[in-house]
Amino acid sequence: IFTVIIAVIVKKWLPRKFRTLMEVAYAMLGILFLGGILYHGLNEIGAIAHYKMLSAESSTLYEDYYVDPNTAVVKFPEEKKNLIYIFCESMENTYMVDHCGGAQDINFIPNLTELMYQNTSFWNPEDKNGALVEYGCDWTVAAMLAQSTGIPMCMPNGQNEYEEYTTFLPGVTGLGDILEAEGYQLELMIGSDSAFGGRNSLYKTHGNHEIFDYYTAIDRGYIDEDYYVWWGFEDRRLFDYAKEELGRLAGSEEPFALTLLTADTH
Repeated sequence: IFTVIIAVIVKKWLPRKFRTLMEVAYAMLGILFLGGILYHGLNEIGAIAHYKMLSAESSTLYEDYYVDPNTAVVKFPEEKKNLIYIFCESMENTYMVDHCGGAQDINFIPNLTELMYQNTSFWNPEDKNGALVEYGCDWTVAAMLAQSTGIPMCMPNGQNEYEEYTTFLPGVTGLGDILEAEGYQLELMIGSDSAFGGRNSLYKTHGNHEIFDYYTAIDRGYIDEDYYVWWGFEDRRLFDYAKEELGRLAGSEEPFALTLLTADTH
């Protein structure tokens, strides 16, 4: 309103040709402003995300590669092995030195690089390229869903709005469901609020995991109530707490699967 008043006052002292230019400029600003409001409104109600989902390229992923865990024969050994599953938030090849496929003059992750060479890694050593992230898998909870169930998160609601629900795709069978049926002790450890994005709902729905998050650490007296770094508490603390949890889980006769999610590199 203030800008319009100034424009009206200034316009009286401007030559006619400048008045026309000002009118065109204000008309364009008005169109941009209304366009911004329209986009914001459509984005808030999820219309933009829904359009992106509908316009995504079709794929034969399920026809060619997906194996339905409800029909597949999954055989466990008589002596079941324990599982430690670590999600490294935003970890990528570019942290490595350039001759290893990274983009750095020095290697920021030498230990992970060594593990990569010693084990299975999804990258092409000739082209020095890592795995590409598929549509619907490129944010935290979507990546956790994709890795544990084999499906992308292609729903019309917002990316991290699943925390409003108490269940998370209950019709899907994932790794947690399979391990729970085999008698595994399941736990998810996160250094932030596990409710964010519906991560706790995902792991409660699929395997009924015990949840250890930022608030668990406060409740147990590991950190003070006003302690808050980045997303909650640091990864170094997460790994320290995980060692304690591993000791407790290993003390049982039942097999266990412990899942960790780092956050320092988010």
